[in-house]
Amino acid sequence: MKDLHGDSKTCEDWRVKWNHSYCCFSHSRSRSQSNAEQILTVLKTVCLLDEIKLSSMSNNAITFRNQNLLLGTTFHIMANALSKDPSCLDQIGKEKARKVLMLSEEGPDNVEKVIAGLNKRAFLCFSGAVKKSEEEVQSMSFDHIDISGIIDAYMTLANFCDSHLRKEEQNSTDVNAEDLQIFPAIVVEKVIKALKLNSNEARLKFPRLLQIVETYPEMILGLMAQEISSVPCWQFIGWISQLMAMLDKNEAPAVQHIVEEIASSYPQAIVYPFMISSESFSFPETAIGHKNKEFVKRVKNKLYEGGVIQDFVHSLEQLSNPAMLFKDWIEDVRNELGKTKKNTNNIQQLYDGMYQNLGNLEAPGLGWFRKQFIKEFGKELDNHFGKGGSKLLGMNASVFSKVAHSLFVKMKKCEKEPGNLKECSPWMSEFKPEFLRTELEIPGQYDGKGKPLPEYHTKISGFDERIKVMQSIRKPKRIVIRGNDEREYPFLVKGGEDLRQDQRIEQLFEVMNNVLSRDAACSQRNMQIKTYQVIPMTTRLGLIEWLENTYTLKEFLLKNMSEQEKNCYNSPKGPYADYNDWLCTMGERDGPERYMTMFKRASRTETVMSFQRRENHVPEDLLRKAFVKMSTTPEALLSLRSHFASTHALLCISHWILGIGDRHLSNFMISTETGGLVGIDFGHAFGSATQFLRVPELMPFRLTRQFVNLMLPMKESGLIYSVMVHSLRAYRINQDVLINTMDIFVKEPSLDWKNFELKQLRKGGTWTKEINTDEVNWYPLQKVKFAR
Repeated sequence: MKDLHGDSKTCEDWRVKWNHSYCCFSHSRSRSQSNAEQILTVLKTVCLLDEIKLSSMSNNAITFRNQNLLLGTTFHIMANALSKDPSCLDQIGKEKARKVLMLSEEGPDNVEKVIAGLNKRAFLCFSGAVKKSEEEVQSMSFDHIDISGIIDAYMTLANFCDSHLRKEEQNSTDVNAEDLQIFPAIVVEKVIKALKLNSNEARLKFPRLLQIVETYPEMILGLMAQEISSVPCWQFIGWISQLMAMLDKNEAPAVQHIVEEIASSYPQAIVYPFMISSESFSFPETAIGHKNKEFVKRVKNKLYEGGVIQDFVHSLEQLSNPAMLFKDWIEDVRNELGKTKKNTNNIQQLYDGMYQNLGNLEAPGLGWFRKQFIKEFGKELDNHFGKGGSKLLGMNASVFSKVAHSLFVKMKKCEKEPGNLKECSPWMSEFKPEFLRTELEIPGQYDGKGKPLPEYHTKISGFDERIKVMQSIRKPKRIVIRGNDEREYPFLVKGGEDLRQDQRIEQLFEVMNNVLSRDAACSQRNMQIKTYQVIPMTTRLGLIEWLENTYTLKEFLLKNMSEQEKNCYNSPKGPYADYNDWLCTMGERDGPERYMTMFKRASRTETVMSFQRRENHVPEDLLRKAFVKMSTTPEALLSLRSHFASTHALLCISHWILGIGDRHLSNFMISTETGGLVGIDFGHAFGSATQFLRVPELMPFRLTRQFVNLMLPMKESGLIYSVMVHSLRAYRINQDVLINTMDIFVKEPSLDWKNFELKQLRKGGTWTKEINTDEVNWYPLQKVKFAR
């Protein structure tokens, strides 16, 4: 820039561009500086911007807009620096401090007025840029306007106003009360105007608009409903879960038009989120509550027309492991019996639902596998719990647990695996698309990144008879859906789990990818998290996209062990046995109690030595040898290794921010094509692995000897370090976008979170003095605060 400075003086247009570029650079540089340094850095930009002649601005709308945006940003940075540290005016020298006071148009006696003055000037500058942009939109044809510049103006003003609304929500506002009153309307109006211009940044901010509607309903509800109706409905497909969570709230009219449009134009984009959200809808007995209920009923009739989707979901439910469904039912009934006031209606409903699935031979859609289970245990359900659950209603928690547990143990002993699809689901096995009223699309084809074309989406033409039963606790099944494009689409069917948390975590990863792609340092390094489709269908069922050419990290390492190494690893002197022996020396023989004893008794030196001894049972270059074996050339090894390190470092930071736990080797997948890592199974997030696992997870992320040795000679100080630093910086700069997306966890908590809430209440403790447990959704609010 210094080299270009001399040349820029020869032409007014060049000088304007150089000054603007230098100001952008200064604003960017100030992010990593102290408060006093920030003021000194951006103060230089005021003089440069003042140099630009009025004639240049009046003749050029782009120059005028950029001038106002840059000057407003300068005032905003100074105001923020002063807000964080009011004493920094004394650190920059009298002359510079006097200049700041002059710019704020306030006296030196009150720093708060100085901050308010700078914010006022920033607001006027941003408003001026937006006004010029709107004039440009009205006076010129769409092909000749600077769309990216206009979007920038809209979003800069919206973000400025929103930052002060957030401060107001935390009772720390530093703008005039009169200005603050108009800020909610400005945020909604400008973000929606940017959305109309297909702004990706505005799309990411949409969840924040929903929060603003809830916070300021009287001011914003009508405006939001009016403005949003002119935006193409596909722009909101990425936020369907957030829209569904609004439908039973008083603010539902703000989004009803868009929901109805999506239901009409793209029904299979919305049907599964609608199905799962409608299970927990609760409408208040008010006029607006009744209207919202009628609206939901109307949408339901539209989406469920023909019954094909319900048949598909019901057929997938038949793949769930019956013993595990019974175990889930036990947990649900225990929760009901554990409440201070027993609700017999809820208990009866739970029993009826369970009996329909596991005890009724006349239920529609049953396959041979489920029928055999019902024949074996249907009568036992009647014997233990009475006909229609009559005995269950009189049981207390301890009696119920004893009876139910003995029956569950018996079910587990008799457990068998299905041989083919027909044994589980006749509907899927005999699927004939030509006889259906509605074509069934393969799930997961709506990503919200562009306008969908359903007529070109792949439709289901059939299902492969082969199913693969996975060897995890719930025995999920891998099925293959055949598309009408003559390709096969493998999915994992998970029954008995609420996959909304996994789906929302994947949504957060998509938002993180967006943040990384807009950050220069991250996009240059091609930093992106590999994501996959998660489709929750009910609170106990969902589909997960199957990732081809991948292994779990555990499988990958074991597969590359020699027979001798495997024998050593699994021997009575191997690392696992050695760890058990060491824990037993602490006094306790079995159970999680021995970990508590170990924490009390073992010294740091003893623990480190014990860990290193176990490390020595495994070859230190095992992961490195696996990569060498996977590589065809030295160049391939370098590429695979770099991609592995980069994706692992990025996952470590991303998982750490979201408090994702339970990160054992089977919860990482490694691609044999790229060497990249993919995180799977996010049942424990926002710190719950530390809070609720019987052995709390204390490590922030995994960086063991195997990982470090793969990256020799630089170890963790090279690529791993730089990826972690740049990604964390990008996330922190854009933290509001991530927090906005997390709001769905509060509005519509998953089944797991509701169970965790009950566990925490039962556990009790001193934390109850600090947190108001009477507040609605207090538990999700605490979890999201964890990430903040």
